[in-house]
Amino acid sequence: MAAGINLIGFIKEIGDKKKISYDVVAQNFKEALLKTHEKLYPEAILDVVIDVDKGKFTMAEKFEIIADDIEEYDDYIQMPLAEAKRIDAAAKIGGTLLIPFKPNTTYLNEILKNFKHNNTSEQNKYIYNNSKDKVGQVLYLRVESYSHDLATVELDDTFVTVDKEELIPGEKLQVGSKYYFYVKKVDEKLKSNPVILSRSDSNLVLYLLKKEIPEIEDGVIVIKKIARVAGERTKIAVTCNDNNIDPIGTIIGPKGNRINRVKDAINKERIEIIRWNDDINKFILNVFAPIEISYFLIENKENEYRKITVVCDNDKQLIGKFGNNIRIANQLLDASVEVITNQELQDSDEVNQYTKADYVANPIDTAPRGPGKFAGGRGFSGGNRGRRPIHQTSSQTNSVDKENRKKEIDEYKISFDFDND
Repeated sequence: MAAGINLIGFIKEIGDKKKISYDVVAQNFKEALLKTHEKLYPEAILDVVIDVDKGKFTMAEKFEIIADDIEEYDDYIQMPLAEAKRIDAAAKIGGTLLIPFKPNTTYLNEILKNFKHNNTSEQNKYIYNNSKDKVGQVLYLRVESYSHDLATVELDDTFVTVDKEELIPGEKLQVGSKYYFYVKKVDEKLKSNPVILSRSDSNLVLYLLKKEIPEIEDGVIVIKKIARVAGERTKIAVTCNDNNIDPIGTIIGPKGNRINRVKDAINKERIEIIRWNDDINKFILNVFAPIEISYFLIENKENEYRKITVVCDNDKQLIGKFGNNIRIANQLLDASVEVITNQELQDSDEVNQYTKADYVANPIDTAPRGPGKFAGGRGFSGGNRGRRPIHQTSSQTNSVDKENRKKEIDEYKISFDFDND
């Protein structure tokens, strides 16, 4: 039967692509049929046969054959003998009659929705079982499809979706090319995708630094803190166990070749390196260098929450573009950072509570930042706690490549005739 053979081919195609056995796919399709029929025709009984090996597929409504003199009966599941004989001359009272069922468009759409849900569940089980031991690893994966909203990558002969928030803003992934992805989480309870892959996570940069710089992998140079605003900047605080090694110069490499290899793997994202200091008072100065701050105040709040207020002449410069400098500082200092001007501090009469930033007694040890200037514009401080909130206009948002529109491909669309033998 042509219809049956087409459906069997469809089942095999889905099974091969999703790494699900043919029998499981066939059972998923059968369950989708039965669920759809029960929803649309709850009184009727549907009989479905799918035999992948024999290439057979039938679906029919089942009727019980009853005597002609029975006046009251359920015509959804019962049929008088005389009517049954017009369909099958061999019909007998007490027997059953199968009448081929032809679905309409609404029925077909409902089947495919249920079928896709069933197969997604099976595929997620496969992905979870093959990925549950990969949490924390970095994988080099090929991009199957990409739009500005999401990417699909090949993982263990199947495909996983990477959501927008896990991509690097502004990066345009090339279909067919390979990229590094950090395995952030694997959880079979996640309905849409059991594996969360990320290119925006700080751990990806940490992996790349270890990969390109042996001194970090060997533990000679230690990364004490890493902060990242993906697509904009990563800042790392380092120390060294060998006084004869300059950790910042070693990471940068001759002509910047080492650090450039890391940057190339994350869409040329800017990377800055500063020296770690166990003295928080000194480390604060390193975090904000080369911008000089005048005073700072450290307040330890309840539940180990720490607030740091820094004072400077140019608050716009310190906050940075869209508040990125403060986002970075929050991560490096494990604190919520607020920024005020010298004038605001003087007006508050709280000068005596602040520590003066002494750049002579506490010399800064930081790596050169290279070309480029800090962008102006209001930022924010410490999440939503800052005194200068972001007011981002549409002109400040990243532009979207109009040619790179999202391709809506429904792999479950199938056209076949439900005529039965």
